[in-house]
Amino acid sequence: MFNLPVVLQSMIAFQCCFLVVFLTLSRRWKVKANRVLSILLLVLGLHMISNLLRYNVESFVLQNISVAFGFTYGPALYLYCASLAFQDFRISWKLCWHALPTITTFVAITWLHLPILTYAIGIAVSLGLYCLLSWRKLFEYRKALEFTRSEFGEISLSWLSRLLWISLLLLLLNILNIVFDISTVSLSPVWQDVIQFTVLLLLVNFIIFNGLQHPDLFNGVTKEETQLTHETLQGVDRLTDRQVKEIISMLDQYMNEKQSYTDPNLTIKVLSRRISLTMRDVSQAINIGKRQNFSEYVNSFRIEYAKQLLLKDHTTVLDIMFQSGFNTKSNFNRVFKKFTKTTPQEFRESHKN
Repeated sequence: MFNLPVVLQSMIAFQCCFLVVFLTLSRRWKVKANRVLSILLLVLGLHMISNLLRYNVESFVLQNISVAFGFTYGPALYLYCASLAFQDFRISWKLCWHALPTITTFVAITWLHLPILTYAIGIAVSLGLYCLLSWRKLFEYRKALEFTRSEFGEISLSWLSRLLWISLLLLLLNILNIVFDISTVSLSPVWQDVIQFTVLLLLVNFIIFNGLQHPDLFNGVTKEETQLTHETLQGVDRLTDRQVKEIISMLDQYMNEKQSYTDPNLTIKVLSRRISLTMRDVSQAINIGKRQNFSEYVNSFRIEYAKQLLLKDHTTVLDIMFQSGFNTKSNFNRVFKKFTKTTPQEFRESHKN
């Protein structure tokens, strides 16, 4: 008889195991984020295999393992986000404490005959907590990019946000299953499994088509950069008004003379070294004197330069995008509209008239 939950779990298990083997044997294994991803996929694959074995073998141990696996997804997802976002992330024994809920659950379910519903609630709480921690890491990462990079469209990890939304969908499904179990409202257990495993299959395929393409592009922000962002936002060792004016004057003069903003790879570290100032002073001066972060400051020069080029009919918008220091058309249009309230093409047409 056709059993859809079994088919879905078999597909998930096969894809996860195949991908783990692929990552292990390929050059992608050198990327630390891929090693963490392998752990996440291995956990998911083994979980599905244990579920499949339980259909044919009545085993108390397999049941315990299956329940305990539920507590590994949150930590694995969180560590994957951290490995993508932060260059200083290291896989070490210190991370083993994230496995304590899984180990504790396995021991508890072996010796304490608590209702399965208790563990289901615990899994939902664990996944929800780690999703929040992952969002926080992603927020810190993006803030650090804004304060240290001039162009970061390709490394913004926007796909990771979608991955977290899928994880939150899984959390919602777990909560709904709990509600169904404790209320008079009933839904076929088979359909509960079908919906949940379908979302899991979506998550695995999303990782395959998105997550594997990005870690090679960028190794994440450093601890120094995140600390710089924190100090700038908190106003640590705040500069005097005179110092701010002097630094802004130096920056404006250098940017106008050297046109450094046309370099898409310009960072605050590079710019600070060129004008012989510390990154902290440059970041704080821009934040206090211009009310902008580093990315906004550089983009303000790029947009002014782009506006000048747009008045020349012989220059295409694509050429202007590259000449102004942008790498992608979507980012160019977004930033241009932010500063001018119009798109580059609309700006050109309005000035023609």
